Amino acid sequence: TEYAKRLVDSYTAKCKEVDCKINSRLLKSLKAATTALTELDLSMNYVGPKGLVPVMGLLAANATVGRLDLSNNGINDEVLPIITKTISEHTGIYAVNMSYNEELSQGKLILDMVRDNTNITVIQLDQTGIYDTLVERIMSQIKMNRELAKTKPNFVSLKSTPSRSKTAEPPSVNGRQSLFANPERWKDYVYA
Repeated sequence: TEYAKRLVDSYTAKCKEVDCKINSRLLKSLKAATTALTELDLSMNYVGPKGLVPVMGLLAANATVGRLDLSNNGINDEVLPIITKTISEHTGIYAVNMSYNEELSQGKLILDMVRDNTNITVIQLDQTGIYDTLVERIMSQIKMNRELAKTKPNFVSLKSTPSRSKTAEPPSVNGRQSLFANPERWKDYVYA
């Protein structure tokens, strides 16, 4: 489709710009896109610090992306500033998964991100190097973001509230283009 071609062209141009290798799995997913992206799944897909720059550029250029899955892909504190800056400025993002990145320990950047972007009402941080006390502060902010979301016109309700675990479950959106490899992980959240 024309949309997929624009995504591919944008991503490959950004890769050339920063002189990094094109991620074949992401490229394949972009080529298959038929409608506006609502999810970007990079789980278990290492792109590297240099390769993350074009991915964040792609994310920033696609306001329709609401869910970002960076779980188990080797992100660490070196690349966290570019991730949190991009997500902080992306008002469409409401769900982020950074689980299973054990070298990720700069929870303060993530806390600032969810404070800056109050649209983020779902975050997963299981098996990271972030201290539990900081995770609790992040989850507290997520809870405040959810309360704020109740005042927004497109909010319906939540089936659960964040617990003290490192996971706040994200939404499941039926009938939309999905790049998530495991959409069943995103459940128990209702967004209209």
